[in-house]
Amino acid sequence: MVKRLVFSKEYREVLLKRGKVTTIRRRPLASPGEHVDVYAGGEMVGRAMIEKIIEKKVSELSNVDARRDGFKNIKELKRALRKHYKDLDESSVIYVHFLKWIEQ
Repeated sequence: MVKRLVFSKEYREVLLKRGKVTTIRRRPLASPGEHVDVYAGGEMVGRAMIEKIIEKKVSELSNVDARRDGFKNIKELKRALRKHYKDLDESSVIYVHFLKWIEQ
């Protein structure tokens, strides 16, 4: 069974345009090589393969990470992360999942 990678509706457009090639989560959601069905606001927007997962602290995130995740800069990314994860701070460990889009 294919796992689901679920996003808020607000990310639908960037996902459809494939402007998001990573997702940052509090724990690993799948293993590298696994396929996931990608949903935004309850609607399937595609299928991707998890290429790799990198463990980092929030303080180690950069503008490059932000752009890969569909944001303009690190400030915007951190604001979004704190919206989804209220207890997140600079020392929190997060997992950057690299996505390879395989189906629309």
